[in-house]
Amino acid sequence: MIQDDVKILTELIRIVNRYGPDSVSNLANRIKDPQYATELAAALENAVAGASRTKVRAKSRHTNRVGIKLLNELGESDPQKQSVIAEFRDLLLSSRCLRSMGELRQFARMHNLSIGKASSRNAAIVPLLGAMSELPTPEIVKLLESMDRTGPNDRSLESWRNLIVKPRFLEEPARKKPK
Repeated sequence: MIQDDVKILTELIRIVNRYGPDSVSNLANRIKDPQYATELAAALENAVAGASRTKVRAKSRHTNRVGIKLLNELGESDPQKQSVIAEFRDLLLSSRCLRSMGELRQFARMHNLSIGKASSRNAAIVPLLGAMSELPTPEIVKLLESMDRTGPNDRSLESWRNLIVKPRFLEEPARKKPK
């Protein structure tokens, strides 16, 4: 809380330097008027509320468009495949599966799917959806059924075990026969 106050005061000092002490002094005198202070407070609250709504709206609008073109094309040619790919897209966007770029790459490699040269998880989603759309619908359904769909905040013992000890190390190694 104090750090925020210091940041705001620092910005106010910059404003004083930019507009001059007389302008700021005149504003301070106007703020002393209760009616003006009430109107100013309402304007600031509206500005803050508008800014927070704009940020949320912009982000959700962007994520809602990821892969839409592909889904529209599939809807015209194969509605069943479209619904399966749409389900997979929703899982990816909500981070209920393939939560990191590493997991996404590994999944693509395991199933011979191309994600191109995407540098981020979000950039790799559309190429992955496109590569999956080339597969037959039953194969896509099979892939989805085999996926780990734990939530992003999964704190189960199995999740922690998988995080600490990779699953490939959990399998017992083949024992060599003594000579």
